[in-house]
Amino acid sequence: MCENLSLHVRDFLIHRFFDKTPQDYFEYLCKINALNTPVVCCFCLRCSSVGPLSKIYVEYLTFFFQREPMQYLANKLVVRYLLLLCTAFVLFFLTIFSLQGYVRSLESDINKTEVEFERRIEQINAVYSLAQRFQIKIHTIVYTGETAQLRQKKLEEIEALTDAIFTLHTTLSLAKCLEDIPQTTQFLDELPPLILEAEDLFKTLSEAVGERNALLKNPIAKLTDVAAQIHSINRDIYLKFDTLYEVVETLLEEAKKEKILLGLKNKETRARYLRLEIVIASLSFIVFIVLTVLILRQLIGLFKRLEHQLKIDPLTKLPNRFALFEESSQCAVPLFAITNVDGFRAINELYGTEAGNEVLLQLSYYLRNFAKDHQLKLYRTSGDEFVFYHCQNGFTLESFTATIVPLLEAIKEHPFIIECIGESLKLSMSCGISGHTKNPLGKADMAMHRAKADQLVYAVYDEEKDSSRILEENRYWIGQIQKGIKSNAFEPVFQPIVDVGGYPVKYEALMRLKTFTDEGLVEYVPPFYFLELSHKIKSYHVLSKMTILKSFEIAKNLGTDVSINLCYQDIINTALEEELLAAIKTMGIGPRITFEITETEEIKNYTTIKHFMEAFRPLGVKFAIDDFGSGFSNFSHIALLKPNFIKIDGSLIKNIDKDTSCEALVKAIIALARELNICVIAEFVHSQAVFEKSKSLGITLFQGYYFSPPCPKLSPKEVSLMPEQ
Repeated sequence: MCENLSLHVRDFLIHRFFDKTPQDYFEYLCKINALNTPVVCCFCLRCSSVGPLSKIYVEYLTFFFQREPMQYLANKLVVRYLLLLCTAFVLFFLTIFSLQGYVRSLESDINKTEVEFERRIEQINAVYSLAQRFQIKIHTIVYTGETAQLRQKKLEEIEALTDAIFTLHTTLSLAKCLEDIPQTTQFLDELPPLILEAEDLFKTLSEAVGERNALLKNPIAKLTDVAAQIHSINRDIYLKFDTLYEVVETLLEEAKKEKILLGLKNKETRARYLRLEIVIASLSFIVFIVLTVLILRQLIGLFKRLEHQLKIDPLTKLPNRFALFEESSQCAVPLFAITNVDGFRAINELYGTEAGNEVLLQLSYYLRNFAKDHQLKLYRTSGDEFVFYHCQNGFTLESFTATIVPLLEAIKEHPFIIECIGESLKLSMSCGISGHTKNPLGKADMAMHRAKADQLVYAVYDEEKDSSRILEENRYWIGQIQKGIKSNAFEPVFQPIVDVGGYPVKYEALMRLKTFTDEGLVEYVPPFYFLELSHKIKSYHVLSKMTILKSFEIAKNLGTDVSINLCYQDIINTALEEELLAAIKTMGIGPRITFEITETEEIKNYTTIKHFMEAFRPLGVKFAIDDFGSGFSNFSHIALLKPNFIKIDGSLIKNIDKDTSCEALVKAIIALARELNICVIAEFVHSQAVFEKSKSLGITLFQGYYFSPPCPKLSPKEVSLMPEQ
């Protein structure tokens, strides 16, 4: 049943893996197709001794918790190339933006120069306009009439003229447009004194005008002199203004010409900048394209290498499980033959993994040549497991089997020379063959493990031997175990151990899984359904600890003696031993506890058991040898362990009233126990005849359904459990 369970779980996990993405399977591939390292050998080959389920369970854990360096390196390379690609993008756009910013800064300088020229022309026009206004005022003052009102008006205009003169002087002094004209400085230096002198003369002329009117008929020399001076000054002023007009007009004409030339020059400069920008942008784009192509080629090459590693076994260079699944998925009726090296673990342990790798290499060469000669395809799917595959095209399962079987016989006679150890080895292989349409690879794996279990060279999958129902049941119970652990549902039930009067002396605690039916009723499931599976999925220690500690609590709370079963795994579990010692000391229940130890084939060292017993005896804990008289009992162990009780196995007790051989064996056990001062308990007392016979032989303690089945609650000690009572 365990073999079939392991096959089904293996098949289930295989399909779970194949449903994953290639990246997920790549992680699994790193383990399943790794070189023959010690860790992989330990995991993959341990199945030969502890069962295929352990192999699949370990592979399952390794798939989820192991991370190989190859995946890390692959991701690192991908990230590196992507960063290079992003860097190329950033450099390209930075180059374009920087180029545009530089060109815009150059154009900004050009625009500033043009604005300066526009401002210069405006200043020149302002100077020209002010000079014209000044000249007009001068003419107006000189040629105005001589009435008193006009004279008063002239005086006011003289004041305004003075302000205009100084304003003109300030404007001309600050005009940047006149700095390039040499005559400007001389003109500005001479004009203010001349204007101030003219102002005084205008005042004198205004005073003399009145006198002129009175003395019109008799002109005097004073008026004539003043008039002559004014005329002379006016003439100089007009000459200065003529010079200014010439300078300003020349400057304005030159500025306009220079602006035209500057516009042409700037237009040519902008065109040159545009051509430069286009050239640099084109070169940047070409560099960017080249970098992008190179990076993408590296990425494509990387993914091709990863895909190759994903589908190729690194040691033998054969296609692996993923490649097998990919190719076989295209075939409607594929044929599979899974081969596995017998005892390959011993080769690794005896000669080392290097020799194991060389064995796998030489075996792969041999199998590869065979596959090539017979038009088959060969794959390495795990450590020492190889798969032959063929798609049914006129090739029947019988002919496929007839092709594979001679290979298995030939391998036994073929020596594989291992250079690293200087020896030749002969191998044998087990093979499972399947041509089933539904899950053929899983079915072939089932057949291969059946061949190993039955010590056959090969086995062909047989529909009638399919244990799918049992596998489904075991999957269900594995789920129930996990659910029970989470909900703390493993509890002890108690079967009384009675004296000759049927009164309970103490109670044996038995593990049960507490569940609820659809109707809400409580149901206690016996360990027959889940105990063996709990060992296989490494959960037994949790169940055992949960049950033992709950039994301790009941012994303490009810003040009764309790016997508790311990297996060899419990005894060698040092963490559990320390926890039990601490609990017994804390609760003070040592004298009420009896540990029952069953002799089985898994016990490797009785000294370990003796040390365990010696650790608990100072606390008052008693010990019993359970199922004594079964196939693994040994009288010498009784002398070594010195138990307080011997529980005679039910196989001897249940027929003691009919079988004289069983009676003789029981008598011998009772005699030995009396000599060693050990109390004897008869198990499996199921009838009055068995009880009476056991009592007549001198047994004083009894246990069995004749008195009571295991119950969640303890039977009262003051009430006899004899059926007639």
